[in-house]
This record gives sequence, structure tokens and C-alpha cells, in this order.
Amino acid sequence: MKLLKLLHCMNGPKHILDTEISGLCLDSRLVKAGDCFFAISGNQLNGNNYIEDAIAKGAACIISNIPIDRDDIAWLCVDDVAVTMGLMAAAYYDCPSMAMKIAGITGTNGKTTITYLLEKLANACGFNPGVIGTIAYRCKGYSESASHTTPQSIKLQSVLHTLTEKKVDLCAMEVSSHSLKQYRVMGCEFDCAVFTNLTPEHLDYHLNMDDYFLSKAKLFTDYLSNTKKENAFAVINYDDPYGRQLSDMCTSRIISYGLSNQCACYASDIYETENGLSFMVHAFDECGICHTNLYGQFNVRNVLAAISVGLGFGWSLSDMLAAFTSIYSAPGRLESISNNKNALIFVDYAHTSDALDNVLTDLQKIAASRSGRLIVVFGCGGDRDKVKRPLMGASAVTLADHVIITNDNPRTENPSAIIDDIVMGIQALKDKNNSVARYDIILDREDAIAHSISDLRSNDVLLIAGKGHEDYQLLGTERIYFDDVKIVEKYI
Repeated sequence: MKLLKLLHCMNGPKHILDTEISGLCLDSRLVKAGDCFFAISGNQLNGNNYIEDAIAKGAACIISNIPIDRDDIAWLCVDDVAVTMGLMAAAYYDCPSMAMKIAGITGTNGKTTITYLLEKLANACGFNPGVIGTIAYRCKGYSESASHTTPQSIKLQSVLHTLTEKKVDLCAMEVSSHSLKQYRVMGCEFDCAVFTNLTPEHLDYHLNMDDYFLSKAKLFTDYLSNTKKENAFAVINYDDPYGRQLSDMCTSRIISYGLSNQCACYASDIYETENGLSFMVHAFDECGICHTNLYGQFNVRNVLAAISVGLGFGWSLSDMLAAFTSIYSAPGRLESISNNKNALIFVDYAHTSDALDNVLTDLQKIAASRSGRLIVVFGCGGDRDKVKRPLMGASAVTLADHVIITNDNPRTENPSAIIDDIVMGIQALKDKNNSVARYDIILDREDAIAHSISDLRSNDVLLIAGKGHEDYQLLGTERIYFDDVKIVEKYI
């Protein structure tokens, strides 16, 4: 393929437009003869330092933010390599986002669940959906494990191209704040953008909430507002203050959702039992009862978000409500595990203070209705945002009856130091003369889970939080196999 095809939209310099390239690459170790190499400068590595390696491996063209002083290879100096890479990747794969509807979902919590719900609803409404998200990139006849929530632009456009080959007509895509700040979705044309909520997370990367919010907002202000798609629309959670702020910045049509009757799509008469949720959905001039196997009142908003997207695409409310009776939780999202102890056991991905607080609040009510205890096993990741650790500790001992603090993914950080940070939040409550739940510290995560199950009584509710769908644990620089669900089943 000639660079002419990829650079025409950027008015590339004439002297390189006839260069033939056979692929796109941003990792010099993976460059093949004929590739176009993108010298991305990231937080840890500077791609410019690997240009010579790429040339030695046969790169036919170099895209960089610095001029290259040699005339034996085509090169292009650009202001932002990531932006150029996204646009070129989209062109290389024949702009696959134009061949299907794209719903991008962003926010701190709920992204995976909403993509999962959209996938199920689309199937029920006669569509052939695909998903790009935290757990996998998939559609009927294709699936691969996800390396990132939102992959780098070359991989993203490649996956979208695969979805077009599988005749996918709707893609539900999780769009992370990292991907928006790093222009990974550049070249994607969105039909719909969804905002779920914003709570403290990734502040080791974003440094403050303003930067975190503005990164999320790019999906609406930079992408949705400039999309080539007709009838594009936004779906925004109006219960969240950042959602209301975002609505003032959004120039596209908005479908608001939430628990307030001021929203275009809202819920009332919410009932929660150990069998799931039941509530009335009001959407524009229609209404109907939603019965779902999902647990947790936070899932009411996830359901409303998915329904709002469907309504924006013209799907039938009654068809969507009927589909919910057979929809279960996404893997690792308040996933229920059957057992012979007459207890309720859940594995959940909650790894922020807000997410843990929400899920424990809901499970506390269920435990009380069963006259049982609420037990939680959790930890915090290493080499990541430390601010949330004491907050999560405080939430756990405030809402649960018994807390077991353990490893999550400690990475290269001292596991004991991570737990010390968690305990700081507990100690702060004690210093204020607040009573707190009993808590134990068991560093080994398998031992912690085994202990929680051995202590489980009839009618208790057990939550194992933090890792959800993940089937690995990061210890030091090692990645070992570890699946919370499999460990629970082992000790049941």
C-alpha cells in the first residue's frame, strides 16, 4: 500500500507519497521489512530512541516528532505522532468505524457492564454486535483476550476491521481516559457516546480530577461533536455532578438518564432482593417493568444507560425489557457463585473507594434481609494511586461485618506497605472513636479467600473484590495465574 493512500488526508509531503508500506508498527522489536514505524514518546519510553533499530529491521518509513537526518528512508515529522498514527491506522484498515454503528462508553465505573448489556440487547433486537473492552475484543465467531481496555490505535483499527469482516453492525466500545488522552481512538467515528460517572481513580496518571474529567470529556467535545456520522447522540448520567457539567459542554443531542424524573430515561419503584432487581423504566412517553438478574442498585443506572443507547438507535423498549429477564452479570461484575452453604458469594471488580462503597451498601441490605453477616475480602494494587487505599479501608470496615485485607496486584511495591496504607483509613476512624468491623490481615490472597469461605455461615454474604474477571496476579515483575472465581470454587 502506498503512503499516498494514508497521508492524503494530511497533505503529506510529495517526496514520500510513492513509498510502499506493508504494515504499521509502534514497537521497534516487532518491525518487519516494509513497515511504517511510529516513534511514540510515552511516559516511560521515547520511540525516537528506537528509530535506528526500526530502520535496521527494514522499516520503510518513519513517523516522528523530530526530523531525521538521512535520505535513505522516507520520513515524516509531525507535531503529534499519536494523532497521525490514529488517522493513518484508520485509513490503512479502510475506515472500519464507518461500516458500523459505534457506541463509546466512558466513565470511572460501569463501562464493562454497559458494553455487556448492549451486546445482549443488540442480539435481542436483531443486530450482530461486537465488543471492545476490558475483558475481551469479540463478536460472533471471533474473540481474543484484551491487552488494554481500549487498545492502541493500530490494534484498535485492526480489531474494528475484523469486526467488519464478521458483519458486525454495532460495536460497543469501552473508552478509557488513558486512551482519550493518548489519542488511541483517533480515526474512530462515533454514533453515540456514554458517560457513566466520575470518581477518584487513575490519579497517579492524571494527577487531579480536573485533568481526569477533561480527558473523559474529549469523547464528547472532540470526537462525538466532530463525527462524520448522522444523528449522533450522547447518553449522560444526570445523577452525577460531572455528568451535568459535561452536558453543558456537549453540542450533540443528549439522552439523559438517572433516578430523577427530570431525566429522559429514569427508574422508579426499585426493589432489590437476593434474586436481582425489579423497577419501572420511564423512557420519553413509554414505560415498562424491568426484571433483571443483576444485583446492586448501581446496576439500575447501568441498565438505564444501555436502554438509553438502544432508544437512541431506535430499538423497541418492550423488546429490551423482555431481554433483561435472561441477562446475567458480566464476568467478574458482581458475579454470583453457587455454593452448598446457603450463602451468597460474589466476585466483583470493585477496586475504587466509590465502587467498593456502592457494592457493599447494596450487599449490606441483602445480608440484613437474610439475617446474615456481610464479609469482604479485598486489597489494593501496587504502583498505582495511593489516595484510594485508606478510603477503601474505611468503607470496608464501616459497611461490612468482617473484613479480610489481602494482596491484590502488588506489582513491585511492598505488599505490607500497601496494606499499611489501607489500615490508615481504619485507624483514622478509630481515632475518631468510631466503631469499626473486625478485620484480619492475610497477605496471601488464596489463603484469605480460603479463610473467608471456611468462616462462612448459612445466610452470610461474601464479597471478594478487586480483581473480578482477571485471571492473573502481578507479584513483583511476575504474572502468575490466579482466578478469584476458580479459587472460590476450589474451597467451596
